[in-house]
Amino acid sequence: NEKLYLIDRPLADFDRTKETRSKPIPKTAKHATGQLLCLSIHDGYVLWKNKEDIYGTMIAVSAENDALLMSYQPTSFKLSSEKGGRLSVFNSTTGEKTWEAKANYRSRPLINGKTVYAQGGAWNLKSGEPQPFNFKRSYGCGILASCENMMFFRSATLGYFDFNKNDSIENYGGVRPGCWINAIPAGGLVLVPDASAACSCSYLNKSWFALETQTAK
Repeated sequence: NEKLYLIDRPLADFDRTKETRSKPIPKTAKHATGQLLCLSIHDGYVLWKNKEDIYGTMIAVSAENDALLMSYQPTSFKLSSEKGGRLSVFNSTTGEKTWEAKANYRSRPLINGKTVYAQGGAWNLKSGEPQPFNFKRSYGCGILASCENMMFFRSATLGYFDFNKNDSIENYGGVRPGCWINAIPAGGLVLVPDASAACSCSYLNKSWFALETQTAK
């Protein structure tokens, strides 16, 4: 929509693992809030800004729903500043907050259609109302990736979840997806690079592969 969105806030100095005499690591984990900005991609003009309790570390935008999601990404290898526990949605045209919810989630949230999904729950993008979401996975440090009808992730092996069934996860065994976005649904295929090379666990299929849809007979 020819706009650029960003969170502008100070760095969380307590996330650092090394300190120097001139820059010691803070004793308290206090992270100052910032501002949410919307800029024109043509000239950088500030179209709107919101300075009211801008706490997040990541955003996602749905132009078709005129919505901007602000959250943390409290993943397995999170920084101390990725506290989690909150989700907020703003009107992406005006910058006004639409809703906020307390939410116990353990992944980077994603927007699919009119729903926000994360490991730990699902919420209506417009209202914030919790939605049915029967998602429980085994251990897995990777990010959730989805297309319109399916979601893919690491759940020990490659896991997938059918949004239409909303039943339980299923697995494609013998492979080890990586710890980031390593199952990519695109163009009707699911592309999965191997990530077992640096792992001491026993995975049978040490190869890259692609899955395609199969019409039921």
